[in-house]
Amino acid sequence: MPSPGTSLWLNYITYYSADRFNNSNGDSAVPGYKVNAVAEAARLLHTWTAIDGVSWTSGVVLIANHANLHVPNRSGSGGGFGDLVVQPMLLTTAYGDLHLLGGFDVSLPTGRYSKDTLVTPGFNYTTVAPQFALTWLFTKELEFSLFSTLGFNSKNGATQYESGDYFDVDYSMGYRPIPSIPAIQISWSDISSSNSLTTSSMATAF
Repeated sequence: MPSPGTSLWLNYITYYSADRFNNSNGDSAVPGYKVNAVAEAARLLHTWTAIDGVSWTSGVVLIANHANLHVPNRSGSGGGFGDLVVQPMLLTTAYGDLHLLGGFDVSLPTGRYSKDTLVTPGFNYTTVAPQFALTWLFTKELEFSLFSTLGFNSKNGATQYESGDYFDVDYSMGYRPIPSIPAIQISWSDISSSNSLTTSSMATAF
């Protein structure tokens, strides 16, 4: 988070591709399924103040995306601005080498949506998601980080469908092999959620 009285601009770009859609048993559920998607998220953060070592930061995230989707007997593509994410309160503090964050996000249904279109950039429902995160710096080379969030979804007014709530926990172990270049980190991470598949991966972050 930025220092009190300052702002920080972050930008994230991701690409996703899949040719399999699994059911709850891990079996392929949609023959011929294929999706390719790219998304960019611009995030602006501002820290208002700090009281007794606790900093208060707010943020907004503007998302743009585009996807191509193929399912049996139908295909579609589309993109545009997705739903706006507002972060009214993110509280951070540190106890020595232990850094903590608590707050919540609100995803607003600002992205374009049509129930008759296969691919749309917005979800057409509101999500409120409390979150908690920590980073523990064992040494200058080794760290452990954890992020958890609980999402509460409202009903889609166009379809009258209400997505289930979700709980997500991500954690990683990071190692910096070259202390003089701390931006290079080798990490092992695990991502799990109450309503999605669990995956483990090795990654090198720069």
